[in-house]
Amino acid sequence: MKKSLSFSLFALLLFISFNSNAQCTPDPQYTSPGIYPDTTTNLPHAQEGQPYSTVMTQVVPQDTVINFIPVTIDSVVVTNFTGFPANFSYSCDNPGCSWPGGTSGCVLITGNPTVGQAGTYPLTGYVDAYAGGLGIPSSYTVDGYKLVIDPAAGVFEIKYSAVSVYPNPATDEINFKFSANGNLEIINITGQVIYQTNATSSTINLDIETYVPGVYFYKFVSGNKIYTGKFIKK
Repeated sequence: MKKSLSFSLFALLLFISFNSNAQCTPDPQYTSPGIYPDTTTNLPHAQEGQPYSTVMTQVVPQDTVINFIPVTIDSVVVTNFTGFPANFSYSCDNPGCSWPGGTSGCVLITGNPTVGQAGTYPLTGYVDAYAGGLGIPSSYTVDGYKLVIDPAAGVFEIKYSAVSVYPNPATDEINFKFSANGNLEIINITGQVIYQTNATSSTINLDIETYVPGVYFYKFVSGNKIYTGKFIKK
């Protein structure tokens, strides 16, 4: 008999990652059972041409009530979700996207929206909840989350030939070659700007020996043009 758990939070509808090896860390400020942000706050907006990254934190309760009977939550599993546009994906902080009752977890959502993708994308999550030591899950469908991609601001141009990056992948040092002056930012997979400089020379040699291996994004702003791309640290 299918049980109806009383927590819509079992909708760990949580979302995407650019790289299956990327991981996130649950936000420790959240301690009450639930998903953060909730559907009222919803996900931060993305923008065409800008690398996108956000983390959702979920706090799984230790127990719930089924048919007026208290039961222990064994685990909650995100099994699938639909509605994301191209160039978006997700990864959890564990390979199975499964969290035991009484613990916190997170999902890292990343993407690289391109010009022409502006719009609102309703998302649907699919979740299995296991309780009371039973091996048969209660399955849930959760709606209410959405990804909004805003149009590019001003004159936005993606033109990779304007910025040369080599070697890529790189181990200890990576070189940026520009056709104009501008501002360079390096952004990690969680969306944090970890390096920024005003590029007044045609070439920048960046020491990345201490960078954690994985995918990084760069953004180069020159006048009213923005150039974006990514590189891999081995």
